[in-house]
Parts: sequence; C-alpha cells; structure tokens
Amino acid sequence: MRLLIVLGTRPEMIKLAPVIHECGKHADIEAIVCSTGQHVSLLKGLASFFEISVDIDLGVMSPEQSLASLTARCLEGLDRVIEQHRLDYVVVQGDTATAAAGALAAFYRAVPVVHIEAGLHTNDIRSPFPEEMNRRLITMLADVYMAPTLGAVDNLLRTGVEKRRIFCTGNTSIDALRWAVSRQPALSCDTPLVLITAHRRENYGKSIDNLCGAVRELSEKCAADFVWPVHPNPQIAKPVHALLDGSTVQLSRPLQYAEFVNLLSRASLVITDSGGVQEEAVALGKPVLVTRTTTERVEGVRAGAAILVGTDRAKIVSHAEAILSAGCRVPNDACTVYGNGFAAVQIIDHLRQLQCVR
Repeated sequence: MRLLIVLGTRPEMIKLAPVIHECGKHADIEAIVCSTGQHVSLLKGLASFFEISVDIDLGVMSPEQSLASLTARCLEGLDRVIEQHRLDYVVVQGDTATAAAGALAAFYRAVPVVHIEAGLHTNDIRSPFPEEMNRRLITMLADVYMAPTLGAVDNLLRTGVEKRRIFCTGNTSIDALRWAVSRQPALSCDTPLVLITAHRRENYGKSIDNLCGAVRELSEKCAADFVWPVHPNPQIAKPVHALLDGSTVQLSRPLQYAEFVNLLSRASLVITDSGGVQEEAVALGKPVLVTRTTTERVEGVRAGAAILVGTDRAKIVSHAEAILSAGCRVPNDACTVYGNGFAAVQIIDHLRQLQCVR
C-alpha cells in the first residue's frame, strides 16, 4: 500500500507524525511524506523532534500571499506530485489550505482521499475562517473518514456520508502529545502559570486588542506568571507587542513543539483560540478559556474542561480569576474525550483492512 501523506503546517506535522511512525512499522506500507511548506519557520525542528523525514518539499510560501495564491500553489504542486507517483491513497489532515488542496488534487487524479480528523464542524462557514469551509470541501471530496470523536461521526452522518466509510479513532494530536510528554522530564511549578496563544484570522483587529487588554489586566491583578508565545503573523504580533511590551507578561518567540509541551505541562490555565491546543490542554488536565464564540471541539466544553469566552475582556478576566483562585483542574473523565493516544494504530489498521478488500 502506497500512501502520499500531505502536510504543510505545524499542526499537520504534529498530528501526522504518529501516522508516519505507524506506517514505518509495517513492511507492506510505503509512506511518501510531502510538505507544501505552508508554515516554513514553524516547521523548523519538528521533523527532527519527531524523527521523521520529509521526502518532498514544495516550498509554496511567499511573503504576505493571499489565501487564493497559497491554495493555487498548493494545488498545482500537489497535482504534479500525485501525477508522478502510483498511489493507493492521499492522506490529508484537518482543515488547512494544504489539506483542502491535497484533497482536491487527489480528486482530480481519481486517487482516494483519507481525511484524518474528519467531521469537526461549527456550522458557521466563517468561524473559524477559512477552516470551516475547508472542512466542508474535504468532506465532499474524501473517500475514507477518520473521525476523532463520536460527535464528529454524527456530523459526518448528518452530511450524508455513508457509515461504512467512517471510522472513529480518537485524535492523533493526543498520540503526539503522549509521545512528547514521554520524552520530557517531570516538572512542577510553585507559581501558577497562565499560557496564552492566539492566531485565528477572525480574531484580528479589535478582538486581539481586547484579548491583550484582558491579559494585561489579569497580569496586574493575579499572582501568576503569564507566558505568551507570539505567532509571527504581523496581524497578531504587532498589536500584541504594541499593547503588552513593558508589562509583566512574558512575550516569547514561537516555541518549538517540545518547548510548548513543557510549558503546557506546567500551566494552571490556558487561554487560546487554537483547536489543537484545546485538545492538548484538556488531555493534560488543564482548564481552557477558548477565545472564540464557536468551537468544533465541543467535547471539552461539554465535559466542563473548556469555556467559550470569545474576546470579551470582562468575561475572560472573570473566568480566569475564578479558575486561578480555585486552583481548578478538569474532571478526570474529561482527559480522554479526544482520544487515548492510539489513534494512529487504529487509522493504519483500518486502511490495511480496506486495502485487503479493494
């Protein structure tokens, strides 16, 4: 069985690394790893950390390019790669421009598409933007669906996907997290640590200003360390530094994955708009304030581990103060809502079984 595994962003490499590892355990599987290079700086060191090799790098990124330009370059590059290889499946993950272009390129070449992390939807096509539309497109193009949760399975069934094409596996982000934690020393922290991340397009402008105001207010009122690894996108980095330079909030460069897991393991509270960080924090028992009005990771909210706060300054501050004063942890049964760390094993087992009956 020959697979083309398509990635291009930091989350894709993290979440596909366990799948690549699992492929390497089977002599009857050849996995060709293709990176579009959608996240150039954020991918540095990840391949080395996860001990994987990228076979093809398309290098599509250019400064300040539009979504249309990025998607077009991904589509053209991936089409050439698919044309050059005899493939059984093209594997895409999540909801990026890389994943959408990979699914579409495979569809054009009549190669079956495997969608990992399938079925996550908010039902608002502009939140998250453009990821929700990318997910809907990939759902229409895919042939095999690896859904992380039963809720994701239900979403796929409601869109008309045949049940026989859907497999509930858990999320590979938890596989990657467990792998990383096993390679980190056990850490403790006497002072509460608040970890903040932000990167979503819908939070540009006034929303990021509100978040900065909330974090600054919290840092002045709470006896805690505040650490914010700042995303390099100027729409995020410029206002964050403009509003928080000179405060007690520690603004850092984007962290390598191992460094980030280290901080996440020590955190008392996580404030984020990232879907992947929601999963990782909950899996490690960390309460999360989600700075969005909708989330496709509803399981954490339902389990009492995450709270949707949007970017309302007062709401962020009040919930954060309550959590820090109470020393809250998430309910024990919430820690496995996104999987048990063996999603990649199930994904490859399902593909091998499907290959046997093709």
